[in-house]
Order: sequence, then structure tokens, then C-alpha cells
Amino acid sequence: MFQGDSIEFNSKGLPMKKSRSSRIKYLFIAFTAMAGILGLRLAGYSVQVPIEADQPQQADLLVIDRLKAYGELERPPVAFPHDTHTAALAKQDKNCETCHPKKEKGASFEFKRLENDDKTAIMDLYHNNCIACHEDTLKSGFASGPVTCGGCHPKEGLPQMSQLPMGMDKSLHFRHTRTLEKKCEVCHHQYDKEAQKKVYIKGKEGSCRYCHKEQTEENRISMRQASHEGCLGCHREFIAQEKAAGPVNCVGCHSQEGQAAIAKLTDIPRLDRNQPDVVWVKRTAIKEEVTPEVLDKMPAVPFDHIRHEKSVDSCIVCHHASLNRCADCHAENGRSEGNNITLAQAMHEKSSTHSCVGCHRQKQQQEPACAGCHASIMAEFSADEGRCRFCHSAPTVEHFQAMTEQPQLASQVLDFNRSNRMPADYRKVPETVEIRAIVEEYHPVRLPHRKIVQTLAKGSMEDNLALYFHQSPETLCQGCHHNSPASATPPPCGSCHGKPFDLKNAGRPGLKAAYHQQCMTCHVRMGIEKPANQNCTACHLKK
Repeated sequence: MFQGDSIEFNSKGLPMKKSRSSRIKYLFIAFTAMAGILGLRLAGYSVQVPIEADQPQQADLLVIDRLKAYGELERPPVAFPHDTHTAALAKQDKNCETCHPKKEKGASFEFKRLENDDKTAIMDLYHNNCIACHEDTLKSGFASGPVTCGGCHPKEGLPQMSQLPMGMDKSLHFRHTRTLEKKCEVCHHQYDKEAQKKVYIKGKEGSCRYCHKEQTEENRISMRQASHEGCLGCHREFIAQEKAAGPVNCVGCHSQEGQAAIAKLTDIPRLDRNQPDVVWVKRTAIKEEVTPEVLDKMPAVPFDHIRHEKSVDSCIVCHHASLNRCADCHAENGRSEGNNITLAQAMHEKSSTHSCVGCHRQKQQQEPACAGCHASIMAEFSADEGRCRFCHSAPTVEHFQAMTEQPQLASQVLDFNRSNRMPADYRKVPETVEIRAIVEEYHPVRLPHRKIVQTLAKGSMEDNLALYFHQSPETLCQGCHHNSPASATPPPCGSCHGKPFDLKNAGRPGLKAAYHQQCMTCHVRMGIEKPANQNCTACHLKK
């Protein structure tokens, strides 16, 4: 059971049904949480709040710094615990109008006003109303907040606090789709400039963030305001109808406990957006005459769209601006819609998690089964022509010319690449290798060489990414034998790493350092406890 102030939540993070009086309190808390006051900036980075030493950090803290719009603040901003206030007011049978006046639709996001006035008027609103409320609450026998300047505007002793961002992954999206009976228009809309109103266009649904940015722009409210009005407003309506609904307070969405309480589904139907199963990733324009030279320069890439959908939580992992083709924004020579990032950059940039190479690289460095080779301290493999062909594999000019009319050819190329593998013959791999680098003090190390190779091969066969790119059994050998040609019997490590350190090759460690760095780093990355515990005798029996 998760409890947030006076509200009880079940294991799915939903409010449990209560009596009529309790439901009224729920409505007030939901409505007030929805009205997250535009004048209060969400504590999203390093907001500091006064708390007791043993008091856990809160996720409901907002910052009252509205007067910054009028110049430098005379006193530090006020850290405002939103859920604490809504729960305290609910106990006094007060509603959202205590702080937020009504407007034509919903409630004002401002405190005690519909619009902003001058600096002095806003300051007086906060001072007069907040202090008066605290004093009245104390007179009524309830615990209350500070009534002095320093109690709200402390200068020192403020520990750090952060608030987790909230998003909608495919599990949460499916739950909403199922609950709303596929009425996508409840959430998704576009703005029709000619009609000057919001409309729903089936098949054009996209992420809310495509239009709603961090700040309000023209006639589009900020993402924060849209989320609080739309999501919390809908949850509040469901609760009023005595239906199960999502969180209605800050903690329910923006705390680690609240997010962990939201049930994660695993068996999720595919999102219905008329997306292709496979697609060609290609340049924006295809010349009429495609010569073998042009094809050799930039072959198209067959992309398994449906398989990638299963590997990510949301479409915005790749489609961060719209659900259109990548080349619509990222043209061959750049385009303003894509921040002048070319198609090649968008697909190959290592530091970006949106790019193909960047996303694959992140997985290689984080997954224990991959990190032993791909996150080691040695230099990364260079992108030679052979590696480019793993992706750029349209095999003939005819394939390239026909791919707009016959996208199924992309599926055929993918199937061909997945099946075109050399069978592994582990009999050629030495069963053991004896390492005699420090035989003066220790007995030689007998490395279970074949067992290691077979373990790496097994992990590769269980991973779709590795299964596609490790098309030759010798690829695994290069994880350790990184500067040798791909071979089942590469030269020993001592062929490159000399026993003493070579001052003329500063980037090449000596033999003993190479063994320790390579073996121990791999064990740490792959989560192997022993002999990564740095106990010498775990590998070397002392003479």
C-alpha cells in the first residue's frame, strides 16, 4: 500500500474508493493539483527547501518566484509543498477555490487572481493571503505553516531536492487506449489555423510534445500546463464518476515511489498508427539513373520497424519531432526543420541516443553481455567498409530503383542478412591458453579459452542486435584480439604488447598491464564477481 498524505493508493497507483466525504476531498486534491499555478515553477532541477534532517525529500515542491518577471528578487524564493497544502485544506473541508478562482473553463493557474497585475499587487496577494490562512489555521487548532518572513524565505540550511519527469510509455499508453475504448480524440488534437480551433485527424496522432513545448508559445500552452489540465483534469472526472483513475497529486507522478506504483504491462498490442513493418532508410530524392557507383557510395538501409518498436518504450525514442520519415527533416544536405543535421549525421552520431549508431552503442556499453567487449578501455573498432555493409546492404541497382514501389524487398534483404552466417566450429578454438606473464612469482594461468568463446557466442545468439551484426564467428575473437585480423587462431597478445612498457608507443600498455586491464575490465563490465575482486591468487597460484 502506498500512502500520500491523506490519500490511499492501491498497488497500481490508483486512489482507493472511499466514502462520499472522502471522495469530495479527493476531488479537491485532484483539482488543486491540476491547478499547478503558472506562477510557481516546477522544482525540476536543484530546488532547495527547508526540511528536517530525518525528513525524506518530497516530490511536490513548487517554487514561488513569480516576481522574478519584474526584476531581481529582494528575498529568496519560497519552496511550496503542494500536496501537503492540499491535504491540510481537505481536512478543513475547503476546496480548490481557496487558492484558485474559477474561470470559464476549469480554474485559474494563478494564485488568487485570473491575470497578473503589477509587482506590488502580486506580492500583497501572497503575503496577505498566505499569512492570514496560516494564522486562521493555527487559531482553529490545526498545524500550520510559518507566519514570519524568514519562515518562508530562508537563507541557509536548504538541502537539495529534485523532481522526476513524467512521461507516457507504450504500457501506459495502452492502458489509456483500453480505458477510453480507442477514442484517441480525447487526448490527441491539432490546431486548425483556418477554423481557429482544435481538431482531431485520424492517422495523424503524435506526441503532445510536438506542439506543447517547455514554455507557452503563441496560442499553445506549455507542456506542463497541458499535462496538468488534460491528465489531471481527466483523472479528476473519473474519480467524480467513482471510476478507477491515475494519480491526482504531485507524488503520484513525480516521485520514485509513485512511478514504481504504476503497473507495467508486458503483453502490449502493437500501436495502431498505419506504420510499416519494414522500411528503406534512404535519401530524400532518388535519381532516375542509379549507377553502380552511386549505389556503392550510399546503399539504402533496410530497417526492421516492427522489431525496433518492441525494443523501445515510446515512438519519440527515434521520432523526436514528428512521426514522419527521418529524411523529411534530415535531408542529405541538411534542412532547417532538422536543425541542419544531415541524414548521415542523424543516423551515425555516436553521442545521440536518437541515432542508430548512438542507440546501438548505448546498449552495447550498458548490457552486461555486450559490455565486456564494447565498453572496454581499448579503442573502438573503426568504421571500415565491411562494417558499413552490415546496414547499407541493398545488394543491386535493381533493388535500389524498385524500393519505393516494392518495400517488401527490404524484408527480403533483412532475411538474407540474418541467414547469411558462417557456422561456428569451436574445435578450432584452443581449449585452454597458458599465460606465463609473471611466472617469476606465480604459477602460469590456465585460461579456459574455449569456454569463454562459447559463453560469448551463446549471449550473442540470444540478442537480436548481436545476432545481426555478429555474422562471422571470428567477430567475437576481436573483443580481445582487437588489432588482429578476424581469425579463429589469432596471434598471441605478446605479439603486440611487449613485456616491458614501450615508451615509443604510449597508447600500448605492456603485456602484464594489457592482461589485467582487458580481463579485469571485462569481468567488471559483465558482472562476473570472480576474479574481478582484484585478489591475485584468484587467478595466479603463488609459488
